[in-house]
Parts: sequence; C-alpha cells; structure tokens
Amino acid sequence: MSNPFASRVLASFEKHRALPALRIEGGEWTYGDLLSAAEVQAGAWVRSLPPGPVGVLAARSHAGFAAILACVGAGRAYVPLHPKFPVARLATMAAAAGCAGIIAHDEALATLQELQRVLGGGWRREGGRLVHQPELDLDSGHHARGTVNGGFAYILFTSGTTGRPKGIGITPCNVCAYLDHATRTFGVQPGDRASQMFELTFDLSVHDLFVTWLGGGLLCVPPAGAVMAPARFIIDERITHWFSVPSTASILSRLRLLREGAFPSLRQSLFCGEALPSAIAAQWCGAAPGSSLTNLYGPTEATIAITAHAWAPDAGQAHAVVPIGRAFPGQRTRIVIDGCDAPPGQAGELWLGGTQVSPGYLDDPEKTAAAFVTSDDSGAVWYRTGDLVREDARGVLHFLGRLDTQVQLHGHRVELGEVEGTVRNVCGGRMCAVVPWPPRQSAVESLVAFVEGAGGAADAAALRAALGKVLPDYMVPARIVYLPALPLNANGKIDRVTLASSIP
Repeated sequence: MSNPFASRVLASFEKHRALPALRIEGGEWTYGDLLSAAEVQAGAWVRSLPPGPVGVLAARSHAGFAAILACVGAGRAYVPLHPKFPVARLATMAAAAGCAGIIAHDEALATLQELQRVLGGGWRREGGRLVHQPELDLDSGHHARGTVNGGFAYILFTSGTTGRPKGIGITPCNVCAYLDHATRTFGVQPGDRASQMFELTFDLSVHDLFVTWLGGGLLCVPPAGAVMAPARFIIDERITHWFSVPSTASILSRLRLLREGAFPSLRQSLFCGEALPSAIAAQWCGAAPGSSLTNLYGPTEATIAITAHAWAPDAGQAHAVVPIGRAFPGQRTRIVIDGCDAPPGQAGELWLGGTQVSPGYLDDPEKTAAAFVTSDDSGAVWYRTGDLVREDARGVLHFLGRLDTQVQLHGHRVELGEVEGTVRNVCGGRMCAVVPWPPRQSAVESLVAFVEGAGGAADAAALRAALGKVLPDYMVPARIVYLPALPLNANGKIDRVTLASSIP
C-alpha cells in the first residue's frame, strides 16, 4: 500500500487484535472489534466512493472512531465535522474539502438531513450517509470544487480572518513524520491507558488516537460531564498517559482537585494549545508525582506539535510560563524580524520548517503564498506562525503572544500578545487575556485585561502599578477585570470574543 500512514495503522490493529483499543461510556472494544466495526459500518462503502476525502459527522463515539478508522484504512483523508457546528459552516467545510461522501452516527442523522438540503441536489442520501454526485450538482453555493483534494491523511478547518474557515490538508508524510517522533518519545505500550480529551475537529485528537493505537494502548474517552473537570475520570480509569490543554489543569487547580498525590497512576503528562503557567505545572506534578510533564507547541499547519519542553520543578520557576522548548528532531525553527533572522535574544515571529509542515491551505493560493514562504536559495518552505517568541541563551524558545493581535492605540502600534505576556508574568502565571476597547472598532481607546482568580479594586490598582514599571504608559491596560474563570471555546482555549463582548 502506497499510503504509509494507512499501512502503519492497519499493521498495528492486526498485531494487537486481542488487546483493548477503546473504552467509552462504560463499553470496551478490542482492536479486532474496532477493525471489524470499521469494515461493517463504512469500509466497503468508503472504498466504493469516487475519489476524494470523506466527511465524518460524528462526536467522540464508537461509531465516530470506527468511521475514522475505515477512512484511514482505505487510504482516504477524513474530514471531522462536528454535529453541533452550524449546518451552513459544515456545508462550507465539506465543499471546500471536496468530500466524496459524508457518514454520520445515529445521533447526527437530523443534522445530516439538513446538511443535504444546504449542500444542494448533487448529494444522494443512503441511510446515514451522503454520496456526492458532481454531475447532478446544482448551483447552491456549496457545491464541491472542480478539483478533488486528494493525497491527504486528514483535513481540518481553523477559523479564518474573513469569517470563512481555512482548510488545512495534512499529508501521510506529514503525520508520519510527527508519529515517528511522538511514538518514540511519548508513545504507549500494551497495558497503558491514554486519555482522549479533544474533539475530533481539534488536531490534538490525532495524537490521542494514533499514538495510542500504534503502541497497542487503550484509548479512554471521558463522559461528557467529565471533560472540563476530569479528576474522577483520571482516577477511575487509571489513566497512565495524559494530554490536554492547560486550561483543564487550571480548572482542576481552581476546584482544589490538584491535591498532592491525587493521580498516582499517571506516568506521562502532555499539555499543548496555549500558555502553560509554571505554577499550574508545579501543582500538576505534585498531584501526579510519578509523571513526567512536557509542554508541546505547534499550529495545525505544522501537524499537531513541533516543539517540546520537558518541565523540571527545580528549574521551572525561573519563568512564569513554561517555555515551548526546542524543535523535534528533523524539524526547524527561525525567529524572524522584517524577513531577516532576529539578533540573539530579541523577540520576533516564529517560522517553522521541515517534514511536518503542511503543503498549504485548500483552494486558497493567496493565503498559502502569504503564510508558506520560501526565503532562501535552498527552496526550503517556512510556515509563518504569527507567534511572537524569544530564544534564550540555551536555545530554548519562549512563547510571548500573538503578532496578529496588533492594534493601533493613540498612535502607537501595540501587540496584545506582548501586553498579555507581561500581565501573565506579573501575575505569577495566572491565566489572562487582553482585549481592545471598544471591541470590533478601528479606533481603539484603551486595553482591558481579564485575569483569572480573585481580586478587587486594590488588586487591580496594584497590578496596574506593577505593569507601569515594565510597560510604557500607553500599553498598561486601563481596566483590570478579575473573573473566577475565563470562558473557553469548544477547543478548551480562552474565548476572547466572549470576553470582549462582556465589557460593559
């Protein structure tokens, strides 16, 4: 088989047939069970489709995982479609990906029916499945494009600045490059029990599924009510390998659930997706004394994660936020200012290169040309992350914030990421977010900082005074708002849109 990703996954399922592969809602399935379910539910149907990716309209369920496995086994790209997304958005994603078909689990059949209506007349219903028939397509505004997006392992969509989701195709070579390193460094073995905390539309879920399944481990999916506060899930399921966004650990800390020795089964803990406060890392290691802790970093465009930093309690307190570390073997990083390499120790935009970097955005050559650039005679392609970082004297990268959150404030250009990073450091690593005021207007009058945890007027005044010692006056937030918890979006990251809309 020419698809190395499919070959590796199928070989592992054959090798571990008798071992447990998936545990969800109290049910458990072996590798053989899941492989059979993939064939019964979708295998032959997937192979019979015309060329193109396959949409999987499913939440984290046995049927959803089986459908993904069927796509991978058939060498087809899978496109995760969340049943709770607006149907118009799902239609846009399915059309942009060039889906040849869409399969839905039972709970999403009503959404599938509505999706068929929005997509138009070029789609035929077959029970819980849709098949695209380009020759019958009507001009509904959502018909598939003339070219088929082939040659990918999976296709994910992220938010676009224009309001249209950006499609990112990850090739089998991209994901295999990631898995080569991840299975060696973070891999599991038969008998290990790994968490699955991410929605299938979030690329970190790819790590959960395939790092676990390539090693013969058991993938444990928490019940819906345990996703935000999963302490009992970790204990009851005897989780050995953990992976989540830092916000999950922050919530457990706030609920006083990171007690010393609370999670004795954990041997490995990974965090990714946003800044990890050192204080939270220290609490987590106290709760899981037998576990290592690694902070990962990487945008979807660079396949799940591409840098890592192993956190050590004796060295971790030097910075309020855990560094993002160094690039994986074979991958490359650059810090760039105005197209040139930044001087040592100076902050700049992080560029990424190597075999994990995606070919670009689907059917969007303009955005691809802007984000994926060739900057030297070697022809090497670099992905411009838009992240502001600094490299220390040891060659370790430190995440400072986003560059694309620049605002014009009283004639000054201000990077909200820089202000946010300073607030976080002064607050001892607390979760925080800085937004412009008024929101969604070109004329910004001031900045508002939201800080997680208790605090009153006196605390806000003291924080502003402390910030004034390290920031110019115009960069000091005019208001500090303390919240018991910062709102999170569907991926568990801080929801800045909700914060901005909450400012009176």
